[in-house]
Amino acid sequence: MRHFMIVPAILAFCLSCASTSVAPPPMAADPSNVGIALSLDQKVRTSLNLGGDFVPETVFFIRFENAADRTYKNPVLLASNYKYTGPESEDGVVFALNLPPGEYAPVAAEGHMKEYDAGSAPENAKKVIVFFPKATIEKTRTVVAPGTIGYLGELHMENVSTMKGADDVQMYFYQLFSGNEKRTGAYKEILLRSMDSDYAIYVAPKHEKLVNSKERQTAFLAAYRKHFRRSNWTGHFDRRLAELKQ
Repeated sequence: MRHFMIVPAILAFCLSCASTSVAPPPMAADPSNVGIALSLDQKVRTSLNLGGDFVPETVFFIRFENAADRTYKNPVLLASNYKYTGPESEDGVVFALNLPPGEYAPVAAEGHMKEYDAGSAPENAKKVIVFFPKATIEKTRTVVAPGTIGYLGELHMENVSTMKGADDVQMYFYQLFSGNEKRTGAYKEILLRSMDSDYAIYVAPKHEKLVNSKERQTAFLAAYRKHFRRSNWTGHFDRRLAELKQ
């Protein structure tokens, strides 16, 4: 049982909006609202030597009350609510739209293994939750100005199969998501994964790198702006692109 709180943003902020169809993004409910985007390039091992691409369905963010906050242990989570799945889409890209301006960082992602999409039973129901390390949270925290889209960057973490070596922040969010579920040893867990399609995989990778140069941010925002052209978010993209030119 989860003990954290997922707080909806203004009006259209909901978990169900991240769908597998090419749905339009939720409209900006207020001109000052912001959006945040993240590209996650992550691999997860299902055994000691087998694994593949992790596809995030929902990424969970925290909002910082002040710049001095370095605890990162916040039970109030904001969830991504849009994922573009049309032409030129990237599996690892998610958006959280209709947030108030402020400073944000991602702390966890829930999704599935790409190899285990529908049709590859019993693994098609396999759920994976990735807990971001403290170093990643620190490097990705970003202040998003009113009326803009903040791109946190392209995030890479190590290929991992278990919670072994988790830091204190990863353990904090693991306890929130799992209800402090006790896990077995690695070999027994791998056996359970193969026998139980509903057995959730929890992993705690270490940070590798974050690509968020001005050039990378500009290229990402310019590419995704066209997918939002039928919404009222294009001005938010334009304002952030103008900031990046300064």
